[in-house]
Amino acid sequence: MRTRRIELKCFLAWKGWPLLVITAAAFSLRLFHMGQQGAWDNEAFSITTSALPMDKLTSALIDDFVNPPLHYYLLHAWFALCGSGTYQARLLSVLFGTLSIPTIYLLARHLYGRSVALLASALMGISELGVTYSQEARSYAMFLFLALCTAYLFLKSLEGDGRPARLGFLISAVALLYTHYYGIFVLLALTSYALLFRRSLVPGAVRRILMTLALALGLLIPWLASGVIGKALSSPKTAPGTQPPWFEVKASTLLKTLNHFNNGDMRGPIDSAPHWTFVLGALLFTAPAGMALWRARRAATCQQTSFVLLLCLPLPIIVALSGAFALQYGIRYVSFCTGFYYILVARGVLQLRRAFSAALIVLILAYSAPALQALYSTPYKENYRDALRDLSAQWRAGDCAVFWPFEKIPLQWWIDSRGKQPPLNAIKLQAAASKESGCRRVWLVTYRRLESPTTEAAAEALNKHFRRSARQSYFWITLDLYTTE
Repeated sequence: MRTRRIELKCFLAWKGWPLLVITAAAFSLRLFHMGQQGAWDNEAFSITTSALPMDKLTSALIDDFVNPPLHYYLLHAWFALCGSGTYQARLLSVLFGTLSIPTIYLLARHLYGRSVALLASALMGISELGVTYSQEARSYAMFLFLALCTAYLFLKSLEGDGRPARLGFLISAVALLYTHYYGIFVLLALTSYALLFRRSLVPGAVRRILMTLALALGLLIPWLASGVIGKALSSPKTAPGTQPPWFEVKASTLLKTLNHFNNGDMRGPIDSAPHWTFVLGALLFTAPAGMALWRARRAATCQQTSFVLLLCLPLPIIVALSGAFALQYGIRYVSFCTGFYYILVARGVLQLRRAFSAALIVLILAYSAPALQALYSTPYKENYRDALRDLSAQWRAGDCAVFWPFEKIPLQWWIDSRGKQPPLNAIKLQAAASKESGCRRVWLVTYRRLESPTTEAAAEALNKHFRRSARQSYFWITLDLYTTE
């Protein structure tokens, strides 16, 4: 018993234990219910594409052109080590999301000290957005981690000679650009900081930093020269036009995004948040961040706060550009700003009197809990997994399947099949609806996220020669069975 007490005292005397506890808690939050929902379309693309041989993987990414290749290459290697599948792919994101906790600690401690660093790490740990994208088989958790790494190594490279840190900064910046194209906004923010505060930096630091940034951009050229630019210019995806409601920028988009940052998603990631969360979330999160900015005007920390502010500015800039050019916008594209935002929030909270700071921290924790609960309990990804599982279980020889409105087998089928499921006879709607189709039964699998006149077009076509005998409903997916009986 005495030995245990001594060990406990030694552990509590170790200054690193609070960060260890915060990181462990963050890892648990990101691992909890990770496999509860099936893969949505973009995750399915990441998983199936990353499982391809390297030459085919690269060709597929060039044809798709939407994302740089680093996350896919890393996922390919991860699959070789751990096996492929939705759970394995999400586990990689869990690891990057967890690594963001000590990384934000290092950055915040460098800027403001240990207390702010611990609180910023805790805020990142309980962030609903941080947990969401740490449970997704996409590059956003990795992008956040690399954005924080790049910012920290940038600051370290400004100190003295800084050669090792500058090399680390170069590697991190290149990895950032090869993970997501919006990494350019992080590098622009860092460039702006170096130019704005060049007089207070070590002589020659700006020149060396600009050379490093230029080299990082130059190392992206091989990927840009691979054919992705030509694919992008010739694709209808890049043509400005009307976006679906979930990708459209509206007057309220920036406020809604900020409310997500403030853990206001009390009804889950895709449902509208209650109006009161905008006010309460702003008081708990945004007001302290604003106070930190206001108090830094003439304070000794003005330069540090300006650094963090510049790294938060991509949020309104990306929203504004997406709206101006009718481009696709999603909060996941700006989720990398959360880390920098939480540093400002932590700084503002700890500038209050101790009693007020403690009370505010307790309120933030209590306020954030419902958003996490809603994340774990509310479906927000199309449930092809269960729909296709039930389709496989009820499939008979002579059956046909129509996938509407895309008229192709969803990628989710290949993730879970692995030779265990029967081969699907997937045909076009027009062929299935004709008398000569040869189908004894027709399964109609309909994606229903956006209801439109074409949603019922398939049912109307099949009703000419078949009748619907059964329906099973899943989140955003319906599975209908049409028979001639």
